[in-house]
Amino acid sequence: MRTSLAGRLLFLAMLLLGAPCARRSTEILLPYAVNTSDAGGGVIIKLDARPGQGEAGGSAGYDGQSGCTGTPELCNGIDDDCDGVVDNGFDLLTDPLNCGTCGIVCSAPTALTECRAGACVIASCTPGYVDADRNPTNGCECMLTNGGVEICDGADNDCDGVIDDGFDLQHDPANCGACGVTCGAAHADPFCAGGACSYACKPGFYDVDKKAGDGCEYECTKTANPTEVCDGIDNDCNGLVDGEDPVMVYTPADRTCYSSANGACQSGLLTCIAGTMTCVGAGPPSDEICDGRDNNCDGRIDESDPNLGKPCYAPGLAGCDVATGVCRGACRIGAYVCTAGSLVCGGQVTPTLEVCNGIDDDCDGVVDNGIDTDTDPRNCGGCGHACSFAHAFAACVGGVCVLDEKHHLGACAVGWVDGNGDPADGCEYSCTPTGPELCDGIDNDCNGLVDNADPGLIYPSNFCLQTGECGRGPGGSTHAGWEASPTFPVCAIASNAPVGTAPSWVCNYPGTVQLTASHQVVAQETWCDGLDNDCNGVADDPYRALLGTACADPASTALGACLRKGTWRCQPATLAMSCDLGGAVAALPADEICDGIDNDCDGLVDESWDNPVGLAQCSGRDCLGVRDDVVHVNAAGAPGDYYIYRFEASRADASATAPGLAAARACSRQADGTGGLVLPWSSVTWNQADAACRAAGMRLCRATRTGGALVSDEWGFVCQAGQSCASGFYPYGCTYRTVVCNGVDLNLGQAVPCGSRSGCVTAGDLDTSSGSDQVYDLSGNLAEWTDDRRDIADTTGSPAGAGSAIAIYTTRGGAYDSFFRGMACDFTGSELHPTFSYADTGFRCCSSCPPGTADCSGACVNLASDPANCGGCGIACGTGTTCHNGACW
Repeated sequence: MRTSLAGRLLFLAMLLLGAPCARRSTEILLPYAVNTSDAGGGVIIKLDARPGQGEAGGSAGYDGQSGCTGTPELCNGIDDDCDGVVDNGFDLLTDPLNCGTCGIVCSAPTALTECRAGACVIASCTPGYVDADRNPTNGCECMLTNGGVEICDGADNDCDGVIDDGFDLQHDPANCGACGVTCGAAHADPFCAGGACSYACKPGFYDVDKKAGDGCEYECTKTANPTEVCDGIDNDCNGLVDGEDPVMVYTPADRTCYSSANGACQSGLLTCIAGTMTCVGAGPPSDEICDGRDNNCDGRIDESDPNLGKPCYAPGLAGCDVATGVCRGACRIGAYVCTAGSLVCGGQVTPTLEVCNGIDDDCDGVVDNGIDTDTDPRNCGGCGHACSFAHAFAACVGGVCVLDEKHHLGACAVGWVDGNGDPADGCEYSCTPTGPELCDGIDNDCNGLVDNADPGLIYPSNFCLQTGECGRGPGGSTHAGWEASPTFPVCAIASNAPVGTAPSWVCNYPGTVQLTASHQVVAQETWCDGLDNDCNGVADDPYRALLGTACADPASTALGACLRKGTWRCQPATLAMSCDLGGAVAALPADEICDGIDNDCDGLVDESWDNPVGLAQCSGRDCLGVRDDVVHVNAAGAPGDYYIYRFEASRADASATAPGLAAARACSRQADGTGGLVLPWSSVTWNQADAACRAAGMRLCRATRTGGALVSDEWGFVCQAGQSCASGFYPYGCTYRTVVCNGVDLNLGQAVPCGSRSGCVTAGDLDTSSGSDQVYDLSGNLAEWTDDRRDIADTTGSPAGAGSAIAIYTTRGGAYDSFFRGMACDFTGSELHPTFSYADTGFRCCSSCPPGTADCSGACVNLASDPANCGGCGIACGTGTTCHNGACW
């Protein structure tokens, strides 16, 4: 029985105001029509795509034609005068105010325009202007200049589209390279080549300075033979005269002038001076002297100096008189000889230092004068008796040789010491005093005692650290001030020091202190042992941030579930920190399940495709991808052969108490990997649901309409399969039952875990080859988004604009806050924008392809290897790459 329109509107108000839908976000739309011909007794609710816009003749928000008041017709795409014709009286083919489309006014600068065949054209140009580019949008854009006659001025004077046409800027000397650039040069013929000025010199003129500004500035006439010679003339007219010109030719070619037959005299060089060849630098023969030259040019050198052989003696020295030929002591007169070009006195003996030898060495007439045999260690007690002690300089006292450094009588040689005080063996101890005794392995004070053996050893201050392990030294020092210190400096060779290392002051730190090769505490400890090895007050400071935290196998050795977990700990055997796995055995790869874990250990999480050959296997076979729990729908009357989620979609990390946060893909399952129930994915928009299904290789369940009428309905067929109800369909039967599914009558106020309402399942046969083809929660729990487009009449063939803000989609099956009619299989009145979401919105996925393959626009592909759909529909691999396990490389 049909109800009145008023009754149906009252029922609509009950649905919108009494039901929880009234609490949804403001994105819900106003109703714009109620279908009163619902033979099945159901109410079809439609929502206005543009809320708030009044429709002609009816109440705001409702369609209708009655009572049209009518106004004068305007060109605006609306039937203003209500005569059934839109924009009548307007000729869009010729009207310049509405040319082609309402509101398009024909207008263009410096032009008269017309509307011809629905397009604006230029009828004529304003005088002095030309439509050069034939583009009506910018009018007659070119203005004629110079009376329309082209001149060379950088402008298109005649508006023919060519600037300065008729002028050759590459070769015109009056416009060379640019308009108005005139070529010119003094004493030259100018020309233009390649847009640059050049010139050729006139006869008798030359461009010597190569400056274009003064042209051919040099006036010159070449001689008959233009070769430069010494004549005071610029023969070749290059601006250089005679010797200035590096190419001048000398005649004769041999420029040498004056050379004796023996070649010993000085020769000259022919040089061009004032236009005449002149011999410069020559010299004639002279008297021969001792100077290393053949002065007289006889072929011999220094053979006849007049002083050769004459007696000579060093001027100013005592001992000999050249005039008388008399000498004293060992001194002797010499004779001049020519040696190496110099005249020298050869053979003379001059005075020397007097020595104790029985000879008058200094030629003063007294033998051995000035020699003190009482104090001279070279002649101690008599001539020739030299004092000698090993490695020492002896003293002569009263004609006796002595060595007594204590009383400054004699001295040891550098590097030697008289350690035993016995002069008989001289300075027998090889040592060089450098100061007080220091810790360096050297007897610094040369007392025969080294370092710790010398009571005079100089001690430093106690520079040893007393914190951390450094404060655990042996203690027990007897040095004043160090008695209470655990560690203190000791004079020793650092442990592990290279062979030959000298002793130094090192701290007697225990072995738990980490030292450098120089026996210094390291700036940063590297040992991991729970101790403060670098004595900075912090134990294991490089590792503190990680010690005790979680760790795992390196990613290069294991992935996903096969990755063993452990804790970062110090290892006593190696003093290093490593991941302590506690002896855990790595898990074996397993088939992928939808749980947010990489179960097959290939680096991918929850992928829908099977592992390709070459990856880790599961029990000797290629691991399977996620197999969502789906039902195969192929029963008679089904809208095609397809698959549908058995359960409402859930997130990979959902549990029985929380819907989770993971958004990578949708899952169809009743329980998680541990057997616990999971809540469905709620508060989801259509766009989010569509993306989650596509990420799983599926899609939202599809409905097609023609002229607004439902032609096929994947979701609806599954919900009411096998039913033949007079009015109203529910997945379990024709009669609504309050406690079977989770609706408002159950009064739970929230969604329940997937499949937990065991009676809320389909009753009809869906899969002809299987008996386990029941689908859960199609009624109540969450209102499920479908790909049922309602803002357009025809949806066959995936129309454009899917998911756009103005699109409208149907949710099916009602939710936990829906009344009985909204929970029916055939109820399609919930129409919402794709950006709408609420706690009671959910979804489930469908696919035309079997599990393990992806539904890419109706084609079943393997996302693991398809180069056109690699890892996801429409993801194509680039040139030179292949698709391997869902990635291009």
